[in-house]
Amino acid sequence: MEPSIACLVRISNTELPYIKCFLDHYLSIGISRFYIINTTQQKKTMIRNYLKDYNDCIFLRNIMINTDILSCCTQMQRFITEDYTLSVDADEFLNIKPPDKIQNVIDKKYHYYEFFWLMCPNDTHNMLDKNNAFAFESNFSKPMALTKTIKSIKEHKMILKIPIENKYRNTNLIHYWGRTFNDMLLKSLYHQFKDSKYSNYNNLISDLSNNTIPPRFKLLALLMRCEKNIKLENYLVKVDFDMEKELLKDIPLEVITNLHDIYQNYKRNLDQKYISLYPQKALVDIASILPS
Repeated sequence: MEPSIACLVRISNTELPYIKCFLDHYLSIGISRFYIINTTQQKKTMIRNYLKDYNDCIFLRNIMINTDILSCCTQMQRFITEDYTLSVDADEFLNIKPPDKIQNVIDKKYHYYEFFWLMCPNDTHNMLDKNNAFAFESNFSKPMALTKTIKSIKEHKMILKIPIENKYRNTNLIHYWGRTFNDMLLKSLYHQFKDSKYSNYNNLISDLSNNTIPPRFKLLALLMRCEKNIKLENYLVKVDFDMEKELLKDIPLEVITNLHDIYQNYKRNLDQKYISLYPQKALVDIASILPS
C-alpha cells in the first residue's frame, strides 16, 4: 500500500483566485489531504464557501491569535494523520506530471526530502503558458518528511526528532512568484506578516506619491531581470479572473495603472549589482536593501 501524504499550506483570502489549480494539481499527483492555515480569520467563511467542492480533502483552521509565521505550521502539525507531510506555499508546485506521483520519490533510506525552487516570475496581467514560461534555479527549498519524525516546521525546513542521515534533494518545485501582476498587488495590500516584504494600501499610496513601489514589486522587478534559462513544459497556474477582480474592486484603476508604470520604470533601471544578489541572499534579506 502506498504511503499517504499531507500537504500543509498557509493561505489568505487573497489566494482564492489561484488556489483551485494548486489543490487540483496536488490531488492529481498523490496528496491525500490539505491542512490549510487561514491567516485572515475574518475571511474563513468566504474561503470555506469558495472551496466547498474540496470539503472532503481539506482541513481548514484559523491561525491562532498572536501566532507568528514561523510557529503556525508547527501548531497545525498535531492534526496531521498522514504518513508524510509536505510543507509548501500555495504558489509552489511540484513539477510532477500525472500519472507520476510524489509517492514515487519516497524511499525508506531517506529521512528528509528537499525540493528546490525553480523560480518562474510573471509581471503581466495574464497567465503565462507553456510557450512563454521560463524559470531559473534557486538555492532555496521546501521540505517533506515522515510525519511521526517531525518535531517542528519552519518556513523552509523541518526539525526532526531523529538524526538526518540521508536526504533526497531535487530541483523540481516551481515557485510561481507572481501568478499575475495583480497577484503581487493583492499580496502587497493584504500581506499579514510584518516582514521586510510588508506593505498596505496606505504604504502603496505613499510609495506612488514618491515615485517608488512596494517591496514585493521591487523583488518582482529583480526576479524578472534574472536570466531565465529553463523552459517549463508544464505550466500549472490557472487564474479565476472574476475573483481577482472582486478582491481588487475597491482599488481605483488609476492607482493600479500608476503602479504598473512606475514598476516598469523601476525594473528597467534596477542596477545589476542588486540583481546578482539572488539567489545567494534570501528575498526577505534583499528587500531591505533595494533602492527606492
